[in-house]
Amino acid sequence: MGFSKIFWGFIFLFDFRFNGVDIIPDFIGFILIYFGLQMLAEKNNNFESAKSLAFPLIFISVFDIYHIQKPGINITTMSWIGLIIGVVFTILNLIMVYRICLGISEMANERSENELATKSMNRWTLYLINQIIIWFISLTSFVFDNTLASLALPLIIFALIVYILMLVLFKEAENTLVNYNEQ
Repeated sequence: MGFSKIFWGFIFLFDFRFNGVDIIPDFIGFILIYFGLQMLAEKNNNFESAKSLAFPLIFISVFDIYHIQKPGINITTMSWIGLIIGVVFTILNLIMVYRICLGISEMANERSENELATKSMNRWTLYLINQIIIWFISLTSFVFDNTLASLALPLIIFALIVYILMLVLFKEAENTLVNYNEQ
């Protein structure tokens, strides 16, 4: 079922950068997520909605492959364009992940898998909190550069935990919801 493709796609969404280059590019992840959602679209309308959001994210995420690393703050037209692209990307991504979690929750409720349904929406909440923290840190790092540096490690650990919990959710959905259909 498509949850496995979403699982592998989500791995690509975690940022691993070397000299500003994303080692595992997000656009590959969104392609995998798109195909996973295409497989799930007939199971729940939320997956169809998420699929329609994954498609533009494939193209928008191409802009995130390389980050120019410059010392100092330089607000230019390109940085404003980058900010706008980042905001659009984040909003689409949040809605897509919400729809995936809602789809899992609804499918789980239909099969009386209440624990999975609740877990799915709880994981969505954690994902949302993680994204809000990332944006807050990104936007305020210009002003509080040294103060926020001490929070970097705990925030990286929190983000890693949230991503792992999301991956576990997709595996559990694959095991629980696919096995249910085979019975």
